[in-house]
Amino acid sequence: QHHILHGKESVQEKRIFSQENKIQRLNYQVQDLRRQLVQCRNENQVKLTELITELDQLPLRGV
Repeated sequence: QHHILHGKESVQEKRIFSQENKIQRLNYQVQDLRRQLVQCRNENQVKLTELITELDQLPLRGV
């Protein structure tokens, strides 16, 4: 019976190890998505700034 218990513990340890690996991969994916989000925000901010600059340079009509 001790051998059976040890076998169950081994299976549980393997499951835990597998889950930890999955969690680690998910954490990496979350970090990558956050980096992509920051990059998109920065690119959009640059585009918005360029647009505002262009709008500021347009002559006003009807004034």
